[in-house]
Amino acid sequence: MQSRPAGDRRRRIIYNNDGDDLAIVAYRNSEGSETKISSEHPYPHRYQSVDEFLGKRMKGKIDGTQVDSIFYCGFAGEPNWEFPSKNLSALGPDPLKHVVDYAHENGMEFVYSLRMNDIHHAVHTGSYRWSPFRRKNLHLLQGNVDGKWFDRKVWPWARGLTGLYPEYEHPLAEVLENEGHLLVPGAARSDRSFPLTHPMPSDFRAWAAYDYAHTEVQDYILQVVERACERYDLDGIEFDWGNTPVFKAGVERRNAPVMTDFVCRVRQYLNARGQERGRPILLATRVPASPVQSLAAGLDAETWIREGWVDILVAGFGNEPFSFPLADWVRVGHESGVQVYGCINNDGLFGSKPEATRATASRYWSEGVDGIYLYNHFYEDTHVHGDSKQQFLPEYIGPVLPQDTLHDIGDPDRLERQDKLYRVDVYGPSPQLPLAFANRGGPTPARLRLEIADQPEKAARVTVQTKWKSRVDSRRATWRLNGESLSNPRPIVPDGDGEGWIEFETNALNNGVNTFEVTVQPPNKGTPPGPLVLQQLQVSITYS
Repeated sequence: MQSRPAGDRRRRIIYNNDGDDLAIVAYRNSEGSETKISSEHPYPHRYQSVDEFLGKRMKGKIDGTQVDSIFYCGFAGEPNWEFPSKNLSALGPDPLKHVVDYAHENGMEFVYSLRMNDIHHAVHTGSYRWSPFRRKNLHLLQGNVDGKWFDRKVWPWARGLTGLYPEYEHPLAEVLENEGHLLVPGAARSDRSFPLTHPMPSDFRAWAAYDYAHTEVQDYILQVVERACERYDLDGIEFDWGNTPVFKAGVERRNAPVMTDFVCRVRQYLNARGQERGRPILLATRVPASPVQSLAAGLDAETWIREGWVDILVAGFGNEPFSFPLADWVRVGHESGVQVYGCINNDGLFGSKPEATRATASRYWSEGVDGIYLYNHFYEDTHVHGDSKQQFLPEYIGPVLPQDTLHDIGDPDRLERQDKLYRVDVYGPSPQLPLAFANRGGPTPARLRLEIADQPEKAARVTVQTKWKSRVDSRRATWRLNGESLSNPRPIVPDGDGEGWIEFETNALNNGVNTFEVTVQPPNKGTPPGPLVLQQLQVSITYS
């Protein structure tokens, strides 16, 4: 059965909900969840009604906007139907069915999303993050986890029993240098080795992630897919590969055929299930930023597309929106009639600035995407804490993106004359920033590139804004944009982002690729030693 006709449906914005609006309440002080979720957390101890649940992130927030699809994460370690039911009793026997009904009643698709290797349990406390299947099958993880070590070190830590601040007392902190962190203080980004019984995977967090080379892991995920299709009137399944590697380090490319066979199995099941119910079930997938990176991770998505197994492809994980080669995925997808969507991740540097979100969407549309995919963007109510009202605590989901962006980023024509904020990416395999200049010797020129999707000549004002690690004498750094000098610098403090910002007005910005050249003069006598670090460069385009 070909599912492509349904895959051709127009989707202006796909809204990914990470499922915490169910999971947090379900596990809050529930039996079997030893870690008590903070009393300051804005979610209730239990839901009192369906409207209260839907109103947290969806009802009255995304309906009536350009959102055409809800991709709801029902699996991030264990399926939603295995959540404790005590705090969700007001929602009936299966709370997620209300999301399905809400989506369809408002003309939106419902797609059941699986995070294929979510690793919150590797770096955050909470016994509920360790699903029964994962605890019983430690041999299926990438870290060669020893059971006795797990019982002695990891499980007490996960349960919050290791000390006053268990989140800071990671069981691997003793073998990792404290030279930075990845979600957990003390967990290093470096390639430091684990103990011999726990070899370091390609990603620090992957020690606790599934190794998809094991047939048992594949079978388990397929069972989750089958159960989801049996329980819900869904329109599709999403495989979200955006968390950690799926194979052990060094064998990813070699194992790509293993994953291809697995995706084929899933497609065959979805086809059969779709025939039974008389309506196709789509398969969507979120993959790394380019076909080359995807294949290197063991995900041969090009083959999946050519074989007709995938209906929707979400390109990239959203952390390098202005530099990753989006056009490569657009070409691959469109050659086979597959829709391609550009991912905007709220966890990136921009946070929730609407101008940055609009700039990202404009860049994606200019590359030929079929729509926009929002990841970790939530539209929360104000919540009452004691006698005061405040927005959702940023440490839980990040800043809240203004809802009005849901009315424009799905339409390139509406975006055309709206204010934008473009920025040189600081993430990705080859980030241009930060950039360190030697503080001794002669002038040191450097070049940076930034692609602009707007027509700057139509704007009322264009400024180039640079941020240095600390205050810097603006005369030491001279700038040229597309060969023209930038003059009259002035210090600014945009959006409370601290000191170190310098701004230039300019008429030299072009549509397309722009080249910035910066030359740093030697320091004056008495300047503190050490490099001068350029942290950020962004372009503000204002039409109003």
